[in-house]
Amino acid sequence: MTKKLVFSVIALAMAVSPFLSVNADNGNWDAAISAAAWNYGDYRVERIAFASDAVGPISLGDFALVAEPVDSCKPNDCGVYDVYMLKDGMKRLLTNVPAEAFDAQRFSINDGRFVFVSQIDWKGDHYAVTELDSDGNAGQIVDDVFFSGVEDISVIIDGYDTYFTVAHDYTGKTSVNQAGVYLYDAAEGDADIIGKHYELRNEQLLDAADGVALIKMEFDSGNKQLWLGDTHNYNNLGMTREAISGTWIDPDADIFAGHFVNDNTVEFFMNYVRYTYDIDSETLTAFDGEYLNWYRDAADSYQVNGGLMAWVDPSDTLYLSVDGIAEEIDTAKDGQFLLEDGRLFYASGLEGKMYDVDSGKTTSLPFAVTDSDGDEVVVGLDAGGNVQYLDMATDRSYELGFGSAPVLSDDMHVYWMGMDGSIYEGTVSLPSAKSVGDVRAVKVLGDNTVYLIVDGERLAVPSEKTYFTWFSSWNDVDTVSASTLSAYEDGGTATFAPGTKVKLAYDPKVYVVGDDGKLHWLMTETVAYSIFGSTWNKGIVSITQQDLVTNPLGASVSTERDLQSA
Repeated sequence: MTKKLVFSVIALAMAVSPFLSVNADNGNWDAAISAAAWNYGDYRVERIAFASDAVGPISLGDFALVAEPVDSCKPNDCGVYDVYMLKDGMKRLLTNVPAEAFDAQRFSINDGRFVFVSQIDWKGDHYAVTELDSDGNAGQIVDDVFFSGVEDISVIIDGYDTYFTVAHDYTGKTSVNQAGVYLYDAAEGDADIIGKHYELRNEQLLDAADGVALIKMEFDSGNKQLWLGDTHNYNNLGMTREAISGTWIDPDADIFAGHFVNDNTVEFFMNYVRYTYDIDSETLTAFDGEYLNWYRDAADSYQVNGGLMAWVDPSDTLYLSVDGIAEEIDTAKDGQFLLEDGRLFYASGLEGKMYDVDSGKTTSLPFAVTDSDGDEVVVGLDAGGNVQYLDMATDRSYELGFGSAPVLSDDMHVYWMGMDGSIYEGTVSLPSAKSVGDVRAVKVLGDNTVYLIVDGERLAVPSEKTYFTWFSSWNDVDTVSASTLSAYEDGGTATFAPGTKVKLAYDPKVYVVGDDGKLHWLMTETVAYSIFGSTWNKGIVSITQQDLVTNPLGASVSTERDLQSA
């Protein structure tokens, strides 16, 4: 699944504590324990038991996260969090993750890779770079690299290249701390600064592409300038770099959204005006009239995704730049928009809209989208602040609750912050009788056999036990003529309704009926809890071996996803 850059719904401190090592693979997948739950047939809503100071939920590509400040950082935030990854109704704990890992812009610049740098040993100034896959498994990109006197450190990955921005703390010996950009040399196990220098500069790596680093320099005077560092070319001082002519600005001004559009074009805002720079021709182009919104925080006014950039101007007019060529899209209400690969969502009036980059077509949606699964499922907020879920392929939609900035962990699970400050989970598309379409119970006058009418077929109900998994009363049975019944194709014998929990006498295993009519063993209590909540062990139907004739065994279930594919 590919996605996307989601506008930030929280502000996390970006400082990295140099005294906490990361244990990023120390948790197992467990059920997300709920403090309260409400079942609505086709979907369930739960209030999840997280700490009262938890932040999130946060959406980064395939990742949905909730972060809790580590205990050793309280009451002052030191920028390190215990993070819960959320997926398929389960959670996995990752301890001591630096806040830089949650920055949406950095995540996009890292090509959707969840990477972060952390200290290995607080005595030795040794650092490692960790990457997490979508299953929460940790791998080391850099096992050990040494930096001295680190006050702050961050990492950007470009293919196999690993870049560090390191701010050094000289304990008051200078008026401005030195910050440099380094490239890691895997063969040497060390990192070299890009362009050796001795004057004081506060450098920030904005992006990297094909061995070229885009760096924003802030000088001791407060003036700023963009530079390009070429890691492929060397002189007597090592890797070379040079300034982008025309980007020197005053101390009160700034440069935002610097990124590579492609290998030879840079795009950015300088003094809130959009610029591009052609590296080959060394041409700097200003686009007068294309401004970044200066009434909002810059980070909330633009989003970058690959060769795309979207932004709002001071009037909240929404623009989209494709390969450095911009066009005006529409007005984004309250500046709300979401840019992902190939699509741009935004709020418009009392609804939402979706702009398709390839076709140029705009589609209206019933709400403003805040997140998508990269395919057909979207979530967001309507004009009344209600959390909405929509599968655009099937038009199935649900109003899940009330809160802010809902995100998806997958196409079945939605998370949002409620008005009470708690984090809620909505689980949709659970197996149920409704998942097979409209179901009707009928019989012919004078005949005791009851049939289910499903998708144009008649299914004979073999037992009272089977019937009551579909209906709660015999009053739901309609009497029809024999000719009416015979008009339906004979579909055989009815199975238990999808979603029914059953067990054989003297066998502790609990099964659930899938959409395929088969019995699927819930392999663990954890998965049973994630699917049915705290009442998973209630309402279980006792069956016999004879029931297996019409309800045969199917594949076992270890996650909700297994049941969805049944």
